[in-house]
Amino acid sequence: MTNEKRNSRILIVDDTIPTVNVISLALENAGYDIFVATNGKRAVTLAGLVKPDIILLDILMPGLDGYETCNLLKTQHETKNIPVIFMSALTETFDKVKGFKAGAVDYITKPIENEELLSRVNTHITISNLQNELVKLNTNLEEKIFEKTSRLKESNVLLLQEIEERKVAEERLKTTLKQKDILLKELYHRTKNNMEVICGMFNLKSLFTENTILEETLRSFNDRIRSMALVHEKLYQSGDLSNINLKSYLLGLADYLKRSYANDKRNISIILNIIDRPISLETAVPLGLIINELLTNSLKHGFENRENGKIKIKVDFNEQDEIALLVCDNGVGISKDFSFENINSLGMYLVKNLVEGQLHGSVMLNRNCGTEFLIKFKELKYKKRI
Repeated sequence: MTNEKRNSRILIVDDTIPTVNVISLALENAGYDIFVATNGKRAVTLAGLVKPDIILLDILMPGLDGYETCNLLKTQHETKNIPVIFMSALTETFDKVKGFKAGAVDYITKPIENEELLSRVNTHITISNLQNELVKLNTNLEEKIFEKTSRLKESNVLLLQEIEERKVAEERLKTTLKQKDILLKELYHRTKNNMEVICGMFNLKSLFTENTILEETLRSFNDRIRSMALVHEKLYQSGDLSNINLKSYLLGLADYLKRSYANDKRNISIILNIIDRPISLETAVPLGLIINELLTNSLKHGFENRENGKIKIKVDFNEQDEIALLVCDNGVGISKDFSFENINSLGMYLVKNLVEGQLHGSVMLNRNCGTEFLIKFKELKYKKRI
């Protein structure tokens, strides 16, 4: 996060001071600004003043309980869109469903694991930020498109109907939750579907713009979000809710990108050699984004003025127990002016930062024959989720 942007704000609502102290310390160490309220009435007032990015809300409190506080927050204009995560020792399905009906986006069972708390908070803040950015983008696009065509009104009506249908479907799904695993699966499912809605809106807006640069930007964002959505889809389908099958995930991602950039005049084959084993969610998301950028770059720019070509993707473990990712093509080759020390491409900037900043790995470029990227890193390990 740059210095020009404020840290994300988190409001903790709990009448148990030791619990507040432990949670506050973990979140402050992660770089968040923390605000605390010890009762529901104070929480509603404070939320309206500081406008936190997320609210961690206890259920069992004197005066207004957590459910009543959440209902009140959702009736206020300034706080109705702030994501609420319940924290409680109540483990019955009835209590969790009641929390979702009150408007919560998640439910964490006490005692709370710090790594689980940070993972869920990071996920919901990321989704909220994407949705906020999408709202801003929609506003700007609608102002331009409205002046040129009346078809936008029809599209907006259809889009609103789709959103309303999704809300109804989500409410029906919430009422069917009966146990812990079903709840976690549903969370993955909802995340994936929300990303699909974002992708759908990007596609819709790109149909009504004549600006080729904006259209390419929307398409790039669409591909990146779909790579993350595919992770959550695989998790939803998996019996192990902490890991996904790496081979199945990358096969699906490569197939989507090849169809997305298909060209009848070119015969570009993608050869995949992927180790068949599970991989953690924390590793799969940045790995998918990296492959998305490198494969898209090859498909778009690697075979200009060529009818045939090959792209190879290999993922395996080396002798140092590192994951070794090889992405190469026999195309025209990357520009001689390119270097990772002086990057002027958003895609390559993402690759470098994901490899070095998130996966703590290394990336090497070989120009001897076409373009070859060799990336090495170790899988990120976290405690198993509840």
